[in-house]
Amino acid sequence: MNSMAGEWWENVNVWAIVVSAVVALLVGWLGAWAAFRSANPKLRLNWWLRVNSPLIPPSYATSSITVNAAGVQLAEPRIVEFELTNAGRKDITSAMFHNNETIVIDLGVPIITLLASESRPDGAPPSLAFPPAKPSQFEIEPSHIARGQSVAFRLLADGPEAKARITRKPLVDVRVEEAAPGATARTLAEVAVEAVALVLSRR
Repeated sequence: MNSMAGEWWENVNVWAIVVSAVVALLVGWLGAWAAFRSANPKLRLNWWLRVNSPLIPPSYATSSITVNAAGVQLAEPRIVEFELTNAGRKDITSAMFHNNETIVIDLGVPIITLLASESRPDGAPPSLAFPPAKPSQFEIEPSHIARGQSVAFRLLADGPEAKARITRKPLVDVRVEEAAPGATARTLAEVAVEAVALVLSRR
């Protein structure tokens, strides 16, 4: 005897119940996931070298052109701009620096001086420290870095191409990684002119 309602899998009411149950489960899962993301926002600090160029290009370097800083003639003056950005969804606070330790960056070449620092879109850049015993390193002191804030440090170094690496990153629950954005790099001419002016102003 054939049933007018057909087989159970052909019954529209059954499928409506199944679909409703699946949708309810999916909505519940998405809600829980959204709540988890809200309660546990990802914290990420990206860094990269925005500029890593000789102050005087090799093709223009001659014995008659010299650069002096801090009373020392530089053999291979170089401009290095180290930039970091809070790319996460929450501010990074000074309390997140474990045991009040600093972030340590090693450029692999001696650092002569800090030429300038900047922050965008607003806010003050973190303070830096330069350990005398380790001339290739500088330290970023515990500070507040707002969500979306980028800070850059322009350094005068003496040596070949810098090979930056972070040797200490004491931030708690913050991923620190090298990741350059798609921003257009500044030209060497712009950096060189500005850096020369800064160096001369310090003499």
